[in-house]
Amino acid sequence: MRVLVAENSKAAYIKHTGRVNIYTQDNRKKYKVSQAGTLSVKPHKNGQIQVDTLIAAQSIIIEPVNGTKLELNKNTYTGKFSILPAKTTFNIIELTPLEEYLYGVLPYEMHHTWALEALKAQAVAARTYTLKSIEKKEDEPFDLYSDVRSQVYKGSGQVYDSVKKAVDQTRGQVLSYKGELFYTYYHGNCGGGTDHVHIWNEKAPNIKPLAGASCSFDTHSKSFNFTQDIAKTSVEKFARSKGLKGNLKSIKIAKKTSSGRANLLTLRTTGGTKQVRCADFRAATGIRSCNLTKITTGTTKVH
Repeated sequence: MRVLVAENSKAAYIKHTGRVNIYTQDNRKKYKVSQAGTLSVKPHKNGQIQVDTLIAAQSIIIEPVNGTKLELNKNTYTGKFSILPAKTTFNIIELTPLEEYLYGVLPYEMHHTWALEALKAQAVAARTYTLKSIEKKEDEPFDLYSDVRSQVYKGSGQVYDSVKKAVDQTRGQVLSYKGELFYTYYHGNCGGGTDHVHIWNEKAPNIKPLAGASCSFDTHSKSFNFTQDIAKTSVEKFARSKGLKGNLKSIKIAKKTSSGRANLLTLRTTGGTKQVRCADFRAATGIRSCNLTKITTGTTKVH
């Protein structure tokens, strides 16, 4: 698995608990560090990157040896780091086996204290989602993001016993429909039911496993109802991307799905009015859900 763990960075400090090998992708430049320490990473001139004393215009690999772990931004990793130059910045990609990747996904998508059978179900869903996501990615520099654009992943350096059991006891198990993997979307709270996934993802296949269903088991959860403030500036930025200039005046729900979720929103600015998909609005602004009952606008925030 190739997981993007740092994006468009201008500086990074990678701690290592023991020995590491550092080398360029073509293996022409390489050396090792025998003791625990911290490696600095920064862009260099002419599109190059510098890792400690090694400078190159190509990817530089940091390979942990004999159980060494790498720490970046307070997350701990067990795989190799591949550091890719990107003009004046760089990206860091971890290379890690699938099952170890799942060790670092499960406790951040479902709490590690949950029942083992629940964790096992989550492991199967996450494994399926992962394998579906990496299809036809050979020409891409990485397979997955480490945030909600793929699945939340914080490295497999810390492994909970319950998570390890769930992943190990379901090893190799995936979900399929008519012999094909599919995106096994999941959520923290369904808000009383789900819609057909095609409503918010037009490219999703029209298959039974992705059809909507009602549910009455989430009402006790603290996350069943929510309020959220978002910056008015982020909404106006989204409006501009849709061709609407000027300051935001109002947002209204224009159309709902069968489950009651907002499907279309009407944005009104001083420059005009336009209907937009709530799914696009959500992706741009970070609202938790399109299961909305009321939207109000203030001077600086949207509620």
